[in-house]
Amino acid sequence: MKVDFYKTFAFLFVLLIPCLGTAQRYMEEVFDEVTVTEDVKYGTNISIVQIILGLSSEPGPEDLKMDVYEPAGDDLTERPVVIFAHRGDFLPPVINQTPYGSKRDSAVVEICKDMAKRGFVAISMAYRIGWNPFGNDKEIKEGVLQASYRLSQDMHNVVRYLRYHAAEEGNTFKIDVDKIAIGGFDSAGWGAASLAHLKTVEQVQNLVKFVDLSTVPPTPFVIEEVHGNPQGTNEAFLNIPNYPSYSSEVNAIINIEGGLGDLSWIEEGDVPMIAFQRRSGFAGAGIRDVSLTAGGSIIIPTGAFPDTLVFRSQELGNQDPFIEAGLTDELTMNAVESTGGLEGLLLYDGFKVDLTVQCDPTPGADADTYGNNTYPWNWYDETVFGAAWDGIENQTIPSPIYICAFNANQGNPNDAAISKMFIDTMTNYIAPRLIAVMNLSTATVDNDLKPSLAFKVFPNPVSDVLTFSANEAVTAIQIVDMSGRVIYQATDLELSKRQIEVKGFPKGMLVAKVQFDRGIVTEKILIH
Repeated sequence: MKVDFYKTFAFLFVLLIPCLGTAQRYMEEVFDEVTVTEDVKYGTNISIVQIILGLSSEPGPEDLKMDVYEPAGDDLTERPVVIFAHRGDFLPPVINQTPYGSKRDSAVVEICKDMAKRGFVAISMAYRIGWNPFGNDKEIKEGVLQASYRLSQDMHNVVRYLRYHAAEEGNTFKIDVDKIAIGGFDSAGWGAASLAHLKTVEQVQNLVKFVDLSTVPPTPFVIEEVHGNPQGTNEAFLNIPNYPSYSSEVNAIINIEGGLGDLSWIEEGDVPMIAFQRRSGFAGAGIRDVSLTAGGSIIIPTGAFPDTLVFRSQELGNQDPFIEAGLTDELTMNAVESTGGLEGLLLYDGFKVDLTVQCDPTPGADADTYGNNTYPWNWYDETVFGAAWDGIENQTIPSPIYICAFNANQGNPNDAAISKMFIDTMTNYIAPRLIAVMNLSTATVDNDLKPSLAFKVFPNPVSDVLTFSANEAVTAIQIVDMSGRVIYQATDLELSKRQIEVKGFPKGMLVAKVQFDRGIVTEKILIH
C-alpha cells in the first residue's frame, strides 16, 4: 500500500496541534522535564540467555531491572503508572539481527518521556530473553512460546514489585497502586496480552498446537513444574516467585503490533486493550498463522493479532470502558471509522519511501528497494549498531552494507523526527483511554480560579475544625505536609462546604489541594 508522504505528515501534524486553553494533566504534556531513575531492580529470576550467548551450559539467575521516568517538579503523591517492554523477538540486539532489544531502545525511551510529561509515572522494563534461533521448527516454536511465557511472568512480577515497594519500601516513585497499565512493542505485545488473558497453564496445554506430539506421551511446550504458572508465583525449575502475595492486576494493556497465542484465552471480564496495527495488515475478526519473517516457518498457528483481539474483546464487552467514555476527538473518530466500529484499535500507515539503493557494491548484486515502513516509531544510532555488528566473530557482511539493506528492508529512513511524531500520535491515543479506565482527573492547579469560586479556607491558622467553602461543588480534598506525605484525603464529595477535624494533624505548615470541576486550587494551612 503506497502512502503519500505529505498526506501522512499533514495528518500527524494536525494531531499534534496543542489544544487551546489550559493544558490538562494526562491528556497533554504539562511538564517540561522528566527525571529518570535507571536500573531499579524489580526481581530476580532464572534466565537461559547465558546459554544462548555461549556463556554457560545451564540456566542461571538474572537480576531484572527497570528505568523509571517521572514528571520533574510534580507534587502529586499518588500517580498512575504505565509500563512498556521493548521489542526484539526475545533475543539480544545484533543477535536478533536488529539494533533493537533493550529497555533503552529509542522508541521505548521516547514513549516513556512523553507519558511522564503528561503526568504518569512511566517505566521501561527489561525482561528475560532467549531461545534457540538455530533449532528445528519444533524447537523454534517451543522456544518462542516459552520466551513469551517468561516475559508475561516478568510483567506480572514488575506490577507486583510496584505494589510491594509502595507498601513496604516507602513508595519512592509516588505511584497509585490501583492505577497501572502495561504494554509492549512488537514481540513484547504478546507478553502484555498474555498477562491479561492467560490465567492457567492448562490454557496452553489443552491446545494441540502447543504440544510436542512426537514424544510418548505427548509433551506440552509449557510445564508448570518446569516453567511455573503464568503469573510466576510458584517455585519451578525456571521460575523464582517474586512478591507472590501481591496482586499483579492491571487496568488495561497496550499491544503495539503484538498478538496473542490463541483467541480462546480472551474471556468476558478481562481488562480492555489499546492496540496499534498496520493498516495493510488489518483483517478484522480473522485469525492468522504467525511467523518470524514473511514466508518463514509458522511458529504460532492460528494466532491472534491486534485487530482480532480487539474485535473479540469488544464482542465480550471488555472494551466498554473506552466506549462509555464517549471520546469524539478526531483521532478516535478516524480510528473507529477505519476499523469498522472497533474502539481501542488505531491503524497506521508507514511512510512509503520511493528509493532504490545499491547497498552491496559487488558487481552484479541486486539493488535494495525501500518498502512501507514496518515499525515507523523506531530509530537507532547507526554508528553504535555498526560497531556491534562488525564485532561479531567471523562477520562476513560489513556493517555499512547490512545497515543499508536493513533500513531498506524495514522501509525505515531512520529519521528520529518522523519516528517521534508517530510516538506522539500513539500517546495521544493511549492517554484518553487510560484516563477513562483509570478514572483520572485531568484538572490542573490554577489558583487564579479562587475569586470566581469565592474560595475560602478558615480559620487559618487552625487548631480544631477547618472549613472549606466555595460557590461550586468541591469534588476532592487532599492535605499534605511539606514533604508530600498525605495527611488527609477525601473524594467524591460534591459539596460546596466541607469541615475537617484537624486535632490529630501534625503541627506546622500543610498544603491543601482542593479540586473542582474547573480545576484545582491550593492553600497553605498552619496547624497550631
